[in-house]
Amino acid sequence: MSRISLSFKTNSTASEAILFINANILTNPIASSILETTNWEKNTLFFTSKFGKGTIVAKDYLVEFEMELNFFGKTSKALIENTISKEIRKLE
Repeated sequence: MSRISLSFKTNSTASEAILFINANILTNPIASSILETTNWEKNTLFFTSKFGKGTIVAKDYLVEFEMELNFFGKTSKALIENTISKEIRKLE
C-alpha cells in the first residue's frame, strides 16, 4: 500500500495548530467533500477519506501528516501531497 508521510515545522503551538486545522482545513469545501470521518484524540486527528486513512498530529512547532492510500489515493498522491503541504505551510 502506498503511503504519504510529511512533517512541517511551524510557528504555532499544538493548540494553535489544532484551531487552524479545524477552521481552515476541515472546513475547506474540497476536504469536506472527500473526508468521511474525523476524530480528535488529544493532539491527533484520525481521519478516513475516499483516498485512504491517516492522522494529523499537532505538536508545538511541528505538524505531522501520515496517510495510507487506497487504490484511488495512489492515483492522486501528488495532488494530496501538494494540497496538504500548501495548507499546512500557512502555519509557518
